[in-house]
Amino acid sequence: MTNAVIRKVLAAVAAVFFTVTGAWALTIETTTDMYGHTFSYYIDQTRGATIVRADNYRSFSGPVALPATCGGQNVIAVDEGAFAGCTGLTAVILPNSVEEIGDYAFANCTSLKTVDMGDGVVTIANGQPNMSGNGANTHDPDTYYQSGAFGNCINLESVTFSESLITLGAHAFSECYALKSVELPDSLQTMGVNCFYHNTSLGSVKFGTDLVTLGACSFYNCPELQS
Repeated sequence: MTNAVIRKVLAAVAAVFFTVTGAWALTIETTTDMYGHTFSYYIDQTRGATIVRADNYRSFSGPVALPATCGGQNVIAVDEGAFAGCTGLTAVILPNSVEEIGDYAFANCTSLKTVDMGDGVVTIANGQPNMSGNGANTHDPDTYYQSGAFGNCINLESVTFSESLITLGAHAFSECYALKSVELPDSLQTMGVNCFYHNTSLGSVKFGTDLVTLGACSFYNCPELQS
């Protein structure tokens, strides 16, 4: 059973509130950002809040600026598939509290142009190849082709990475055809396989000072890459 399935079961059983072993509590709530977009989140009292999904994702449009807190807890993560398939999403702004971006969290956001990760993101989770070849247009985490966190964001032009980033997962920015340059932070230590696979406009990459592991085919089929 995948994490996504487990979360769905928990959400259905505990629509408002429940307690597990008395150690922490999980609640499912909704919140609205400064642009009027609504999305759901859950709270783990021992860790913080995780954004689960964008509500009404088919009509979701414009930029999104996630709040730093939800329900009195810091927003620490964007869950796998949370905004996947939000084809009207144009910009993402994350607060400094966010530490993790999950698998295919923003995959197939085909209108997305800019991403600002803030300064807190440490990990961008591993993804898998997009076996559909052109990005599956479904929001269901159980059926969505698991491309990378920003896989198939075909109009993505600019990414501001967190200065705390340590791990950039596999396929994270695969098939981002409009991305022309990348400046990776000094903090980055590990890049998974195919991180920037098939970025046909990518012309330059600036590496940080602490990179230890560069995954296979990280820049495969990037014909414009010069430096």
